[in-house]
Amino acid sequence: MVLKSQALNVKSCSRLFKGVDFEVLGKTVRSVYGAASLDHGADCLSISGVIVAFLKGLGISAKVVAGEAMWRVDGQHDGAVISHVESESPVVVMNTGQMGAQLRFHAWVELNPAWFLDMTTYQFQLKMDRLDEVDGGNTPVTWKPDYLLFKHSDISTFNQVQSSFSSGLFYYKIGGKVGEVAMNALKEREVDPIDVSVFSVAYHSFMSGDLGFLVGLCGSSKVYVYLFGHSKYSVCDRVAI
Repeated sequence: MVLKSQALNVKSCSRLFKGVDFEVLGKTVRSVYGAASLDHGADCLSISGVIVAFLKGLGISAKVVAGEAMWRVDGQHDGAVISHVESESPVVVMNTGQMGAQLRFHAWVELNPAWFLDMTTYQFQLKMDRLDEVDGGNTPVTWKPDYLLFKHSDISTFNQVQSSFSSGLFYYKIGGKVGEVAMNALKEREVDPIDVSVFSVAYHSFMSGDLGFLVGLCGSSKVYVYLFGHSKYSVCDRVAI
């Protein structure tokens, strides 16, 4: 669930973007990527790209944006910060696979010049677990919203997130060196139209209540069976359970 502090933002965006059910959109992301993403927890660019393509099909002129981001995921533990910030260490980095490098950045969605959407925040526990594996920590994650809808005035400064003992603060900064690298990576990799089509079918299956199981290379979730993200499969490759 989205935190109560996000409720007004969700309500405002639901009126503004009438064709989108953000709860269902988030459920679709969690199900599809939980089942089929080979880089789950480091797939913000793929998630954002597919969401933007899907939203454009609904007539919404969204776009992918990228840069730095940081979140405070617990208000009591001084180390409960997850960061995708070039100057910070440790950070969760993106495994770029065939590009053969690791890049420190985050990608999210600009719905319009005023509103932004991040559908990856449900991964906070996974990301913190990976950080704890590196340093042997056991850091609590008490704030892990399914997604964030936010505007510029909701964003805290880097120092506020870093030094605060209030969970739920977040910092986003578009552009810079890491943002430029991320956008270049998106251009090189492009968004697979099959991925978008499968995502769309899954979304509308949730909307209609036509639920079953989604199965991919990496797990299963409660929707119909789709094999996602691999060109040898088509949208028709599904098995009703």
